[in-house]
Amino acid sequence: MSLTEWGYDGRNPRELGEGDFKTLTDEEFRNYYFSEDYEIYFIEYSGDIFTAISKVDYADVYITDKFFAILFVKNGMLNTLLERVPEIISLQPNAIYTLSELKVDGDTSNGVNAYENQIPLTGEDIIVGIIGTGMDYLNPRFINENGESRIVSIWDQTIEKGPSPSFYPYGTVYNKEDIDNAIRISKNTTGNSPYDIVAHKDEVGHGTAIAGIIGGRLIGEVDRINSIVPKCQFAVVKLTEAKKNILTTAGIVKDVNNVYQSSDITAAIRYLSELQESLNKPMVVYLSIGSNFGGRNGDTITERYIDNLTNRRDFFIVTETGNQGTGSTHTSGSVVKDGTTSDILINVGKLQTLLNITIYFRSQDVISITITSPSGNTLSNIPLTTNIEQLRYFSLEENNISIDYITRTTISGYLSLNILIKNTTEGVWNIRLTGVDIINGVYNAWMPQSELLEGDTRFLRPDPSITLLTPCGASNIVATSNYNQINNTIVESSGKGFPIRTTLEPTVTNAGVNLLTAGLNNSLIIGTGGAMAGAVLTGAVALISQWGVSNESLMGFYAPQVRNIIINSTVKEEGKLYPNIEWGFGKFSFNLLHGVLERIGGAIETRKLIESNGENQYSYLYINIPSEIFQRIKS
Repeated sequence: MSLTEWGYDGRNPRELGEGDFKTLTDEEFRNYYFSEDYEIYFIEYSGDIFTAISKVDYADVYITDKFFAILFVKNGMLNTLLERVPEIISLQPNAIYTLSELKVDGDTSNGVNAYENQIPLTGEDIIVGIIGTGMDYLNPRFINENGESRIVSIWDQTIEKGPSPSFYPYGTVYNKEDIDNAIRISKNTTGNSPYDIVAHKDEVGHGTAIAGIIGGRLIGEVDRINSIVPKCQFAVVKLTEAKKNILTTAGIVKDVNNVYQSSDITAAIRYLSELQESLNKPMVVYLSIGSNFGGRNGDTITERYIDNLTNRRDFFIVTETGNQGTGSTHTSGSVVKDGTTSDILINVGKLQTLLNITIYFRSQDVISITITSPSGNTLSNIPLTTNIEQLRYFSLEENNISIDYITRTTISGYLSLNILIKNTTEGVWNIRLTGVDIINGVYNAWMPQSELLEGDTRFLRPDPSITLLTPCGASNIVATSNYNQINNTIVESSGKGFPIRTTLEPTVTNAGVNLLTAGLNNSLIIGTGGAMAGAVLTGAVALISQWGVSNESLMGFYAPQVRNIIINSTVKEEGKLYPNIEWGFGKFSFNLLHGVLERIGGAIETRKLIESNGENQYSYLYINIPSEIFQRIKS
């Protein structure tokens, strides 16, 4: 279900009339949003939710439209709230996202360019959105020769100094004028700091490295870096890190940095979408982040936002499949028939005191759950409900081990069982599924990304398939896996397909090893990892977008059209079956992309010629098929 289907009409809650509905003030929103005493959930509701919530003193809502809201509830009070407020129809917890993998080396002697000039386009009038750690706006590679910034906007969610976006009242927005003024001050010798005007920084370097691959400008004639769209513009969102209580709810006990929550990511996508509409220029957004939360069926709020917002022309979102490809955080199996069992065996490391497991199976299946600890204590026949999300608490052992779980039926017909085991003990845990009334019986289970886990916490029967990260389940997203172009092999950790529902992903694979790019403090570095592969694909989509808007007969593209062009620009090796879970539809090639665009352009010119000669009573269809199939047809 999209936001439009929910009834969202595009208006800002702060601009709604008196007869619409009530919501929180900006100050109230910020107080709840940043408080460690309140958990955050997305909810779908019916009726007068504001009045219903106002009757309790441990929760509040920020209403974003007539059927959708952000719920703030005091830690530990969700179950009580759900029993008191039947207006809450469905609920989704915040998912935890981590950065796409990026390994940096300062020795650039073995670095190679991600792109060599093959297509005579440079990204002019195309905006590339970067969501992640921010971007070094003072780096000369992102400044035009006239001294003006190529960044049109920065929303820094971590700074509370200035104006915030119209729809999400937190963080600070810096416009191009602010950024240009800061750049001018940085070049003066007055002693003033540019950060007094634009306080935004990329302390990690992740976003800067991505931007360098996509659109870093050449500095001098002997510069070694060669980006894909060096004249594009940028729009940047720096994400604020996930709250501690959100991490705890998600079962994360490890002390981690650069970890984010889906509410901020969804807000970032919404912000860039509104910016693209206001500037009326094509935009390609790179989500260089991913999560193991979600059933890879396109049902998460983030994926539904993506599909809703990319239904219009010239707004595209790109991601990469992540680094969980070894399968240690995913398992699958089947409960064959009524009365049979299937065991999910989990090795829990010594320091893993919380453990979050999410299991997805068809909602038509009735399955009983039994959990056994390493010491043999067992909790049997955990009751499940499919009517409304519910949170239930159980005592598993005398030493205060407990289980919280939420069951819910997703819009695509799956039952999601989210289990949080508290005070876990080291050793092998067993979650046994027993068939009660089996129609399908197939299940998939995920735990958080491996970098969020302690020690050797993992599934003992891992499944490397369906290890691509959320939001790869979105229908309109374009995703890439990561391969080593030096030895022509898929990087083992690269996330693998296919999503349970929606389109086949990865769309393609891209090179991600030893690529020259921009580092912090105006340095040149080489980057390796999925983040680099995704940046290459983002640059390619920007090229396609520019080609589309520059062709008067096309006037831009929709997301499925861009995806098809990317698929048709792939190299397929003999002996491999495509699409497959590692390579997608093949290795993306800029050379082949050039040829595809030329063929489309040729077909357009042919159509124009036919129409100009008055032969427009016929319809013509351009079909691009592999040459080997054409030869068979011809013979």
